[in-house]
Amino acid sequence: MATNREGPIYASTLLWGLVLLATAAVIVARDLWSGVVVFASAGAAVALMTALLAVVDRFDREPQYDNKLDPWDE
Repeated sequence: MATNREGPIYASTLLWGLVLLATAAVIVARDLWSGVVVFASAGAAVALMTALLAVVDRFDREPQYDNKLDPWDE
């Protein structure tokens, strides 16, 4: 599950573009308050996904050192 991302998921332009597109579609199809609810719930989902990925990444991380008896011994 190790992926090399350049930044956190909440900084993804594509993700927020899809959120804004869905929000605009709901505003056009229904009304402004429904669009606000969709945008807020999408923001909450992104925050939850970011927290979940941070926890998973913490457990999935490999040690940053070689398994030597004395790591300062070169």
